[in-house]
Amino acid sequence: MSGPREFPWGAFHGPYPYPVREPISGNAQIFREGCEALGIRSAVAPLAILSAPYDGRPPCINRGFCNQGCLPNAKFSTLIQHVPQALSYGAEVLSDSMVTRILVGKDGRVTGVEFVHNGSTYKQDTKMVIVSAFVVETPRLLLNSACKQFPDGLANSSGLVGKYIMPHSGHDVFAKFHNEIRLYKGTPVMAVSQDFYETDPTRGFARGYTLNAHGSRPVALASSLALNAGIWGKELRDIMLEWNYYARITMVGEVLPSLGNYVALSDEKDEYGIPRALVHFSYGENDNKLIAHGVETCYKILEAAGGKRAFVIPDSAHLHGGCRMGKGPARSVVNQFCQSHDIPNLFICDASVFVTSGGCNPTETVMAIAARTADHIASQKYRGKLQPAMAGV
Repeated sequence: MSGPREFPWGAFHGPYPYPVREPISGNAQIFREGCEALGIRSAVAPLAILSAPYDGRPPCINRGFCNQGCLPNAKFSTLIQHVPQALSYGAEVLSDSMVTRILVGKDGRVTGVEFVHNGSTYKQDTKMVIVSAFVVETPRLLLNSACKQFPDGLANSSGLVGKYIMPHSGHDVFAKFHNEIRLYKGTPVMAVSQDFYETDPTRGFARGYTLNAHGSRPVALASSLALNAGIWGKELRDIMLEWNYYARITMVGEVLPSLGNYVALSDEKDEYGIPRALVHFSYGENDNKLIAHGVETCYKILEAAGGKRAFVIPDSAHLHGGCRMGKGPARSVVNQFCQSHDIPNLFICDASVFVTSGGCNPTETVMAIAARTADHIASQKYRGKLQPAMAGV
């Protein structure tokens, strides 16, 4: 990971293993200038992108197409880092396959999975199952795997599978400048502030948000303007003709957990015969107050750097929840090791185990939880069957 020498928020203050990547983008420079003018702390963003060679991979060349794909493989991804390593240790990856059900034996433990590949259905026996299908597909699979022993779906004695889903509010705030900013240049996120991350009672809402100086490519911007902001026709054309003059800040806002936000199975089925996911979600009163405060803060930063308020693109990102972690089956789905309370050899290891979302990108937390889960499973290797989850409330 590359990052600044000092990061003024949280327990870790640097330095990061690799230094910051310089120069930072014009959009990030605007963001930091505006923050400085208002007395808001900012830093170059720590990112899982190389600023120096590592493990045969070259450093970032600042093409700016991180979201579309990294040409030199300087950006971390499971595909270029963990999958090759797993294959070198003997792992087998069955690509182009869709798991349709998790199978359960008479003893209540999982025995394998059923999956479809090239139109044919197969069964894979296994000693354990680790589900890492993310916030929508993980509950969908567990609910669709209902059986005689678990008629309400697997790991669902609490009734909480699919419940309490939380995206981040990810509104994009734009201002127009007299000089060219060129949003496409450099890594999309190159500067950050977490001065508004914690609860401040004077703001009138709980929790907070992170601010990112966020670049953009033209096609993605045009589609977001049309689909998310409802900007069409001449207005859209005029913006795109002068899009090099716009700067952007994206907020990553914490959304509070709510039982009314959940994933269920619909009556409609997909090409595999599985019920499609039906997602219920709306922002609550606290969420909307947080969003309004974050948008206004973004505008003030851009104005302090010389910009003129332009438009906001409502957005969301980073799903969490649906299989929450906790001490017992009454109020959660998995324990601290992502082990199902109901089925000892069933693990759920992705962002669905989050109980709250926080106000920052969750990737490193997901990876830390995965590493802890892997260590726990490895420690059980010579103890026969995995032990049941610890009893609790």
